Amino acid sequence: MLGFLKKIFDYNEKQLSRLQKKVDEISLLEEKARKLENNEFVKETQKIKGQIKSEEKDLNDILPWTFALAREAARRVLENVIMTFSLWPVLLFMKER
Repeated sequence: MLGFLKKIFDYNEKQLSRLQKKVDEISLLEEKARKLENNEFVKETQKIKGQIKSEEKDLNDILPWTFALAREAARRVLENVIMTFSLWPVLLFMKER
């Protein structure tokens, strides 16, 4: 029984570690997004939309930069930051796709 539980917890630890790496990547990219001027911000958003429509890149590849831009947009427009923990459910959802 203990071996079974250990396997479950080891699997969960690996998944959490993998997700934390994505969250850390998003946080680093957020610094880059924060430096964008408004016109550059719009260009980056259009670029992402084009990549999604043309299926040029896999969604998982553009996800970190997309989240970084979304967090920065929330900060600029709503004067609110999307909390880091709110990224986890979406990252889990994207993993399942």
